[in-house]
Amino acid sequence: MAGEGSSGRGRSTDTLEGVRAIVLKPSESLDESRFTRIAGADFSDAGLGLAGLLGSLASTGFQASNVGGAIDVVNQMNVWTPSKVIARLGKEINDECSYLYWAYKNNIPVYCPALTDGSLGDMLFCHAVRNPGLIIDIVHDMEHVYVEHSRHPSAASRKVKREETIGRKHTAAQNLVSFCFLRGKGEACFSRSSCSGSEEMAANGDGDGGERNAAALEDVRAILFKPSQSLDDSLCTRIAGADFNDAGLGLAGLLRSLATTGFQASHLGDAIDVVNQMLDWRLSHEKPREDCDEAELDPKHRESVKCKIFLGFTSNLVSSGIRDVIRFLVQHHLVDVIVTTAGGIEEDLIKCLAPMYRGDFSLPGKMLRSKGLNRIGNLLMPNDNYCKFEKWIMPLLDQMLLEQSTKNVWTPSKVIARLGKEINDESSFLYWAQKNNIPVYCPALTDGSIGDMLFCHAVHNPGLIIDIVQDVRLMDCEAINATPRKTGAIILGGGLPKHHICNANMLRNGTDYAVYINTAQEFDGSDSGAHPDEAVSWGKINGSAKPVKVHCDATIAFPLLVAATFARKFHGLG
Repeated sequence: MAGEGSSGRGRSTDTLEGVRAIVLKPSESLDESRFTRIAGADFSDAGLGLAGLLGSLASTGFQASNVGGAIDVVNQMNVWTPSKVIARLGKEINDECSYLYWAYKNNIPVYCPALTDGSLGDMLFCHAVRNPGLIIDIVHDMEHVYVEHSRHPSAASRKVKREETIGRKHTAAQNLVSFCFLRGKGEACFSRSSCSGSEEMAANGDGDGGERNAAALEDVRAILFKPSQSLDDSLCTRIAGADFNDAGLGLAGLLRSLATTGFQASHLGDAIDVVNQMLDWRLSHEKPREDCDEAELDPKHRESVKCKIFLGFTSNLVSSGIRDVIRFLVQHHLVDVIVTTAGGIEEDLIKCLAPMYRGDFSLPGKMLRSKGLNRIGNLLMPNDNYCKFEKWIMPLLDQMLLEQSTKNVWTPSKVIARLGKEINDESSFLYWAQKNNIPVYCPALTDGSIGDMLFCHAVHNPGLIIDIVQDVRLMDCEAINATPRKTGAIILGGGLPKHHICNANMLRNGTDYAVYINTAQEFDGSDSGAHPDEAVSWGKINGSAKPVKVHCDATIAFPLLVAATFARKFHGLG
């Protein structure tokens, strides 16, 4: 029996070494002269400004790096046709807020082969009925586009192209009036033949045809130009973007412009407003509860009680330069509770041991595997980093197993706090979380490299127990016991962190403020893609709240959000 036990342990050890050889495959070293280290904006720098934030994009990862790359590319650039019509309109509008005005003034061509596909097309149609004959030729514009954007053809081939287009020029004007259909009456008011015949009728003085045309046109105009309800400027926001003619625009001006820019920029502007509400709220803003104790009535106490902020994020954001933004928030105790995934824990620790690098979304997986390089989007994680992580964490797990029998019942949050203490590195958000006593919850702590390390440790030195029940009680009490404080949730990405924060706040009838930043869609019914209103239906967000979802890569949106809220207030800028 003893021999069999010894043999069994030998087989387990052999199996483990086989697993380690797969999981901890050595990686090829990355040359820092060719690869960019991943790092985000440093909001501890009060002088970061717009230039610093933009400069950080290329090394942040994911779509932020693509934006940074686009900035680099842009910095290195530097008879009627649709483009002629557009230039003339730009000249005639004579308004400096118009980009068409400036395009005309600076002789920048504006091409629009589908010029008729919109309100301008409606106007051209009406004009063709009243005063036919205007021709706008798209062929010559196409030739100019080819000349400007592709290889220059020879003069002879250009001449052939021009000759080939002769005879086609009039089709544009003819087609303008061939698609009029009298809505609601089921009859064509013009066909190609009737349009060409209308000029003859007008020349012969056929009044009936002209009257029918005019009546049909008025019917169409009544549909196209339906009167609109006036919008009150005090209730509706006028759309306007950032004015880069203002040399003093800076980061603050750019951030202020988001709310009036439209689309997801406006959602981000709304998210900034919600987070500032979280930061500005004080208990003194509320009426005292009927059952409150004497301390709660003290004005100084009421003014000191702030909103309790839950921050949740997925592991990929710690892989990216957003880790540095998170570290800023935790270092200065600007958030109160953190929820993340196993990857969010281990990536923070691993980055203290070795860097990550910027790669590309299109790098072939087979080639990377042969070199021991793991791809996370457009980031590269050398497998050697995990080997260093194993070497660092295994002695700690041994020590924690010893402490378990004498003084500790380990939970995921206790393990995380211990790891943050032992890493002893100020670049780590986990280091600052344990230092500032900010709890970090991760109910799926085994779902990542840490899980692999725990498995290996359990084979070599079994007995370590990590209890998730104590943590779920602590997490739920973070929300339940927050009263009389309000709670706010800022959630980057979806999955476990999003659900865990929302579910805890359901036990207090919902969080009072909520900001989601993710790219997930709701049509598949996933919690990751669910809009805030779905959480309202569960009682996870309070019905009186005004939650915001920003559909955007968090590597782009979150630094802007922090710059306009936490960082601005921390540096005393407003």
